[in-house]
Amino acid sequence: MQTIEAIAVGIRTERYGEITVASCYHPPNRTVEIQDLEALMAIGSALIAIGDFNAKALDWNCLTQSCSGAELRRFLANNNDVHAVGPEEPTYDGLGRTRPDVLDIALLKAIALQVQLEVVYEGSSNHSPILLTAEMQRNTALPRIETVDELEAAVMTLETDIHTAEARSTTETVEIFRQDYVGELPHATKLLIRERRSARRRSIRTGDPVDRNALNQLSRRVRAALDEHFNERWRKHTEEINEGAHERDFWKLQKILRTQRKPIPPIHGERGIVRTNSEKAEAFANSFELQCRENQLDDEDEDHEEEVERRVPWGHACETSLRKLQAVENVALRTAVGAPWFVRNRDLQRDLEWTPLREVIRTKATKAFEKATVHTNPLVREAVDYEAEDRTTHKRPKTQLRDPG
Repeated sequence: MQTIEAIAVGIRTERYGEITVASCYHPPNRTVEIQDLEALMAIGSALIAIGDFNAKALDWNCLTQSCSGAELRRFLANNNDVHAVGPEEPTYDGLGRTRPDVLDIALLKAIALQVQLEVVYEGSSNHSPILLTAEMQRNTALPRIETVDELEAAVMTLETDIHTAEARSTTETVEIFRQDYVGELPHATKLLIRERRSARRRSIRTGDPVDRNALNQLSRRVRAALDEHFNERWRKHTEEINEGAHERDFWKLQKILRTQRKPIPPIHGERGIVRTNSEKAEAFANSFELQCRENQLDDEDEDHEEEVERRVPWGHACETSLRKLQAVENVALRTAVGAPWFVRNRDLQRDLEWTPLREVIRTKATKAFEKATVHTNPLVREAVDYEAEDRTTHKRPKTQLRDPG
């Protein structure tokens, strides 16, 4: 789609099948295109597309009609299974520059439900979100009650249905306890917030500067009341810590203040990007299960395995490494006996009857090759006469038998 941005999720229901819900946005500086609307409607057979379309028309409670609104009306006229609904109150406040109007609407495709749109006046933005409520039809008939016993039976049945519906639609989660230092807001602050919401609705509806000025004053009063409440709760919390006089409480407090909490970013799971903790845990579990499973491949290359087994067991000690080891041993030996500088190493080894390290390695290598020639494993016996193809990387192990001189 070139002019519409959308992200969609699918919801499976037992009675109405799968319903796709898409959150959409269309920029105001471009005219919506018919092919984009067709691509949007092709996302699902039953679709609810809701968002800021910036397509004004009188049919969905807008004050004027724009070019995008005309294109959308033309699209709806050619598609009988799609219709548009808009809220009765404006969703955008022009802040005095333009009149308040409806920009957020919902497009419904093959939805056999009664829907209601409500503007939610929350936050400080001049663009308010909308809430869509779908009313399900009643699937049980109203009982006919004539006696007291029938009334008690109907009440018991209703309670059972409520508990059953709650159990089926509720997911139990383990809630981590976190101490709340803010506490419950005072009743006066709650009333002030409620009054600000009413003033905001009145300001958007009328657009009167007097109502806007009253809204700004209430917003400042609410902000001051919240700051005062937070500061008071913090003062009481610090006093409680001082009264407890426990070092662990101070340590917890400084850890909370100094720790910068960084949210874990979304990760790529087996079915796409996951964001919640439970989905991330399931993605990690699936990945570990896939990586730690037993090898099920049946196309093993026996020739390759034989070649690897022939090359891996044998290595070599190069002349440079042997010379360095012998130099370290000579320094240790001279330091231990306190020999002067003019005494040669071979004289010192002869007088002490000390076997040089290079001679020890040569002797052990000779014994290793003697054992390999009579080994029970034929691969080990063949490795004694192994001839490397590339002598720069695979030198013959017989370099261990060089005479140290």
